[in-house]
Amino acid sequence: MMDERDKREFVEDGLSPKRRENFEAASLKIQLSPVSLEEYIHFLDGLQRIFPALPVSSEKTVTKFNKL
Repeated sequence: MMDERDKREFVEDGLSPKRRENFEAASLKIQLSPVSLEEYIHFLDGLQRIFPALPVSSEKTVTKFNKL
């Protein structure tokens, strides 16, 4: 969970006019020049090089208390 300082920074960031301008500019850029499927796949490939796949455990997870 976020501590109080993180929550405060999160709210301040959300209320920042500069941050809002950055998001609006990015949205406008996407609307004016949409990314092709090939460019998007290239972007995803780059992310996979930065953040490789996590190993998958085939072991059974034993739990005693599950709550949804």
